Amino acid sequence: MDSDQNPSKTQPFVAESHPLETVAGLVHPHQLEVQDFSAYALIVDARPAQAFADDHIPAAVNWPVLSDSEQSEFERHLQADRSQALLFGAAHVRANMNSNSLTALADLKPASRLLVYGAGSDLLGWLCAGALREHAFDVDELLGGYKSYRHWVSTGLALLPPLFLFRVLGGPSGCGQSSLLRELARQGQQVLDLAQLAVHDGSPLGAQPGKSQPAQLLFESVLLDTLRHRDAWRPLWVTASTATLGSLQLPGELDTALQRAPNFEVVAPMAERVKLWCQRHPQDAADPVAWVERLAQQSSQIEPGRLIDWRRLALAGEIEVLVEQFLIYGDEMASKSSGADVSIHPAPLATINLESLESSPIAEAAARLIGSPGG
Repeated sequence: MDSDQNPSKTQPFVAESHPLETVAGLVHPHQLEVQDFSAYALIVDARPAQAFADDHIPAAVNWPVLSDSEQSEFERHLQADRSQALLFGAAHVRANMNSNSLTALADLKPASRLLVYGAGSDLLGWLCAGALREHAFDVDELLGGYKSYRHWVSTGLALLPPLFLFRVLGGPSGCGQSSLLRELARQGQQVLDLAQLAVHDGSPLGAQPGKSQPAQLLFESVLLDTLRHRDAWRPLWVTASTATLGSLQLPGELDTALQRAPNFEVVAPMAERVKLWCQRHPQDAADPVAWVERLAQQSSQIEPGRLIDWRRLALAGEIEVLVEQFLIYGDEMASKSSGADVSIHPAPLATINLESLESSPIAEAAARLIGSPGG
């Protein structure tokens, strides 16, 4: 909705100063004519619950201002008589201020600044903002709503990745790259933990049991929010990843930047990789038969002969041999995936040999990486 159609937005947008030489300045909510999201005591997403689940501004709360039936009736009113539609919507928005929203409002100071948005030009954000202003809050509206926000996210994810000094921890999966990434963060380095953001370990069969991945659009929102809070002038460490993380896709510019970034090959003895896998997957190690059956359901690419061997090992309780065979299969899958276009992959700057994946050797390796050329 245009500002001149929005009678309750009384104060003009004024951007606070922010250094444009930082990535947070290059991709900033000022471009949406609102303050930095962290400046708001509360961000309210007025869209339906499913739309919110698919994607939203990080830290936003979902207060659907109309039920599905009310939304349908509101739209019918809107086609016939805009004034009547606004009266209908305003009345139901007030009534729909449920106990959760009232509790959240009670915890805020009267002068707190809030941000509200709807789907786009559907008036949901405007109706919600009006109801909140009745509680004497200072409310900003995101003009264009979620549609404007989504365009801002897509633009930011195309702009930012080429600006970073990525440093990639590669090598076969399960060689302690994630542990090394966490240790680098502990030693003061900045990191991008894609496995955590995607709820996936980055390997070809890296789904985390009992956990659901975020929707693609929400993954991208959180990814942009993370990148905006990183320093483009310092190395940004990340573990190697394929373009596909389970059901999620890395944004194209980020995938290209990671493929072309300086990388370090991290390797460890197979016995250490097996030990680490068993430590991180105790339930699967305790019930290998169920684990193999889940693998068979998750991937149609596993050859029948290989599955027969895995089932035999699982029934015999030979967990170490089974895990070793599984890791070898993962290495083969990763090699096929990365071999599609080797021309853009630079040679590793160095190979990090981890004879043990215990905390002390990991800490020593992180310190060597920080002090190495290119680190």
